[in-house]
Amino acid sequence: MEKKINLKKVSIGILGVAVLGFMLFSMYTQFMSLQLVKEDISKEELLITKAEKNLKALKSLKEQEELMLAHVKLLDEAMPPSADEYGAILYIQEALQFPDSEVIDIRFSDRVSNGDYSEMPVKVGYEGYYHGLVTFLDNLQNGSRIVRIDGVKIARGSEGFPQIKADIDMSTFYTDEK
Repeated sequence: MEKKINLKKVSIGILGVAVLGFMLFSMYTQFMSLQLVKEDISKEELLITKAEKNLKALKSLKEQEELMLAHVKLLDEAMPPSADEYGAILYIQEALQFPDSEVIDIRFSDRVSNGDYSEMPVKVGYEGYYHGLVTFLDNLQNGSRIVRIDGVKIARGSEGFPQIKADIDMSTFYTDEK
């Protein structure tokens, strides 16, 4: 009878150890699953943070859209998308704002390509007063278009002093959009 009790105790002990082992294994797998879930959550939180930063940047860009469009318009005026001789002539005429001053000649030379943009050389004949020439050159360079003054040759005007004649070598630029 003692062997039966011992066998019973051993069976119960083995069963208890097996149950305890199963419980420990079950707890270990649950703990590992919990760790994996926590890692997944932290990865997702990181992705959410990045997405929120991107959204904030996009909202900021959206708020600045009008300003950017205004800048693009200014840049298009400063450097038109194609060679526009008529537009260049109008720009030169608008820069002439001094009384008794006139542009007597405008001649365009061959274009010079510089990669993403091109240069349109222009020779302008001016007649008027010296102060008018200074104002004209200032208006050309500080206007809405990009202009480079390459040289100015001054001579006596057709009506004599204080009239002068000036030959202005300049270049205006445009982008090579196709």
